Amino acid sequence: MCVRYQVGWATLVGLAVMLMLGPMSGFLATKLGMLRRSMLQWTDKRVGYMNEVINGIQVSSLITHTQTHTHTRILNRQHW
Repeated sequence: MCVRYQVGWATLVGLAVMLMLGPMSGFLATKLGMLRRSMLQWTDKRVGYMNEVINGIQVSSLITHTQTHTHTRILNRQHW
């Protein structure tokens, strides 16, 4: 009983609270991990859609660029 007077009740209560909150922290970490996985799936879909949009823009830009050069070449060949 000598330890009780040296350590104090506040220390024992603090230790008990820490021991009870340990499993709760593991539970919260598990839930946050599951939420992060579901958010990652949404992010993957969004990134995929943006890649499709960017590829479409690049293709249309390439087609426009090619048509402009073709028209310029035809005009240049007519002048020769």
